[in-house]
Amino acid sequence: MKVSLEWLSQYVDLPASEEDLAQRLTMAGLEVEEIIRLGDEVVFDVAVTSNRPDCLCVTGVAREVAALYGVPLRMPEIEAAESAAAVEDLTSVEIADADLCPRYCARVISGCKVGPSPPWMVRRLEAVGLRSINNVVDVSNYVLMELGHPLHAFDYDKLAENRIVVRRARAGESITSLDGEERKLSPDMLVIADAAVPVAVAGVMGGLDSEVTLATTNVLLESAYFDPPSIRRTSRALGMPTEASYRFERGADLGGLVPAIDRTAQLVLELAGGELARGVFDAGCGDPAPVRITLRKSRVDLLLGDDISLEEAGGYLGALGLSVEPGPDGAVTCEVPSFRRDLGREVDLIEEVARLRGYDSFAPVRPAVPMLSSHVDPLRRLCREARRILPGCGLSEAVNFSWGHADDFPFTSDEVIVARIDNPLGDDSEALRPALLPGLISSVGDNISRRVTDVGLFEIGSVFARRGDGAVVEQRHIGIAVTGEWPAASWRGGGGRADFYALKGIVEVLLARLGVSGVTFEAVSEEGLAEGTAALIRSGDCVLGVMGQAEGVLTGRHGIDQPVFVAEVNAGSILAAPKRGALVEPPPRFPAALRDIAVVVRAGVSCADVESVVCEAGGDLVERVRLFDVYSGKQVPAGHRSLAFSITYRAADRTLTDEEVGERHEGILFALAERLGAELRA
Repeated sequence: MKVSLEWLSQYVDLPASEEDLAQRLTMAGLEVEEIIRLGDEVVFDVAVTSNRPDCLCVTGVAREVAALYGVPLRMPEIEAAESAAAVEDLTSVEIADADLCPRYCARVISGCKVGPSPPWMVRRLEAVGLRSINNVVDVSNYVLMELGHPLHAFDYDKLAENRIVVRRARAGESITSLDGEERKLSPDMLVIADAAVPVAVAGVMGGLDSEVTLATTNVLLESAYFDPPSIRRTSRALGMPTEASYRFERGADLGGLVPAIDRTAQLVLELAGGELARGVFDAGCGDPAPVRITLRKSRVDLLLGDDISLEEAGGYLGALGLSVEPGPDGAVTCEVPSFRRDLGREVDLIEEVARLRGYDSFAPVRPAVPMLSSHVDPLRRLCREARRILPGCGLSEAVNFSWGHADDFPFTSDEVIVARIDNPLGDDSEALRPALLPGLISSVGDNISRRVTDVGLFEIGSVFARRGDGAVVEQRHIGIAVTGEWPAASWRGGGGRADFYALKGIVEVLLARLGVSGVTFEAVSEEGLAEGTAALIRSGDCVLGVMGQAEGVLTGRHGIDQPVFVAEVNAGSILAAPKRGALVEPPPRFPAALRDIAVVVRAGVSCADVESVVCEAGGDLVERVRLFDVYSGKQVPAGHRSLAFSITYRAADRTLTDEEVGERHEGILFALAERLGAELRA
């Protein structure tokens, strides 16, 4: 906003140089972006933040200058002589949509002479970027820049039945605005109408058919408050940003309507003559109830870190237009004027005190740093460690939104219900995610659509679910997705294809390095995972998560045409899972004996089943069992497969003899045959 210093000096004495004044305003929150010189005229280009619409006018900036320098503020004296005719006999105002216009004021001036404005007004308007039109219209723009409240003047005789109706536009209505453009209106737009048609787009621009011209003799003045979001939507929809809409969008002063229209009437009488009808037609809610805030010295000192008396604080607030009175328990009670819509809490008043006193006036204080607790949240520590482990497995971290479309999440049940958001931004953000896999699959699909077909991703994030009792529970999960060539090919040679076992290896590495013991995989049926590939990840009786090949509801909407293998584990369950002992063991003192074994078992017998029997039958002499071959072919009966294991035997206190190893080995073969129906492969 542009502010003429010559105009500003009408309301406050300027006790400092232009540069010092610009610096003080900037440090107080009104940044002077540029000092413009137009001949002898000096203009400040001031950046006003959206929470300070009271400073979008010359008197608002003057009030800030007066408070900063401790000099008097001279507000314009408003006094206009009225005629005997009552305004109620000349016009009426009907507010049909009070939700968009809670208050509307009107005054009528008869017998005025429209003509050019005096040079002093033209000069001031041009200095702030407004062109002169005629004395009546210029007065409305002048008061807009002086007091910050938008006003409008209608040709009274062009209004059907000489009355105003504030309503939403009707379907199919249009208006030709003052810029000569025809504007199509929609029913969600507020208009100012007469008894027949719209004559202005409320809060944005007047209509051409009711404009004040040189032939106008009778004028109806408007001063109103309009709903800020409504004006913003209308201005954007019509492509009509104006000085008026800029201020209404940020919130006009509901209590400043009558002073603004009285000031306009005063200047119109001075510049164009005429007679002002008695009274203001004030329709709607009237002046707002005052806001009263208690200010405590203890709170001021705590937040500002200095000893500031309530007398000093009250002096700053009084200079800003607040009334300050003694309050309870030695505090003061401040009544906030209606033009300061940004002041609603005690902390807001304290900020004003600091701003006017000057932030550089406070002595620097080194912040007290408390001793950090040695306790670190175990869940946070686990997630941090997982972020270190998984990149070492060749995965890249993905970060997705915590919400999405409700249909994106297949992992729900009677116990776990999708937590819907009450006021979503759109259909794609209607629910909080109960699982990480849909987001990871979407990231994989985005990569594949850009011809990056070898993808390995992980994500560590929160998931949410609404339980049967209505409570929303938040948990931390770890998700993994791999597809394409895995690990990726390098100069040392090509990699293999991502499959269930590649994913299983990553999961095993992760859980092993997190200290989880006894990890097993149990075949299950799970929606979103291909039959025969889905498995529960367990540690003893604790279910850690699920893994398998994604399909159907998970991959269908992303157009993925290559296998994607995914896993999701609950970080909280990992904490609760059984942990193995110390990782460091002394080197063995005695040598090991190795024996290989290949057995034919039914296809439904898992490797884990065979390993379990081997370890149980071999007892304390079996140190390690490693699968090194799986075969199914014409040498193996149908419905069977051959599993080959390498078994390491070792005793802690002696060197094993061939007889001891052979005896234990025979016992293992006997147990496999008896319990699993296994046969030694020839």
